[in-house]
Amino acid sequence: MKALQLVREQVAKVENEMCTQTLLEPCTGYTRTALGLPCAHERELRDCVVRLQPLSPGSVYAFWHLRRAGPPAPLQIRDPAPLPTRARERPGMQRELLAVVRVLGRPRRCGNCAREGHDRRTYEQENR
Repeated sequence: MKALQLVREQVAKVENEMCTQTLLEPCTGYTRTALGLPCAHERELRDCVVRLQPLSPGSVYAFWHLRRAGPPAPLQIRDPAPLPTRARERPGMQRELLAVVRVLGRPRRCGNCAREGHDRRTYEQENR
């Protein structure tokens, strides 16, 4: 629908120019190059307005063409697959659980003296 509105604007410019006998502003080429629609400055659009004929499909870029061979197909929405909840059902989950147990079950080691039972933060308190 946006393309029809833009083409109507170009047709209105041509009709306004014909009725008021004023010149159009200089062509920037935006309508044809960026949008792929006929411009008010093009001969083909002017001829269609004068002869009251429709535009040919070739004058509009193929992006704007409606391709309907029949009624639109209904959207098919499926339920998502259920996610496994047990560790055995999810690949890699068992490995993750074992890594957490290893980290939590390991005694603390100090970064200063490498002994177990305390860490760097509590090093001074243990060695007094």
